[in-house]
Amino acid sequence: MIMNALERFNLSHVKVAPTPMDSNTKYDSEDSAIITDPRIMREALGALLWIANSTRLDISFAVHFASRHREKPRQCHWELVKRIF
Repeated sequence: MIMNALERFNLSHVKVAPTPMDSNTKYDSEDSAIITDPRIMREALGALLWIANSTRLDISFAVHFASRHREKPRQCHWELVKRIF
């Protein structure tokens, strides 16, 4: 499922991050561009929620934090989703 999700969202090339979230990044920044089509973000969050609940409990907090921004996601939120993957 994880590999399928990475391929589906064109993220199979991303490098592994040591933690799901970066403590120095502001994810509520108004400076970041708004994503025009939030559907891909919602689909990615759905996949991450399934992964978090099924196999990777260590990413649960980061996934739920990112899910709070699913209605009006910004580029910084998409960067967070990519980091979680």
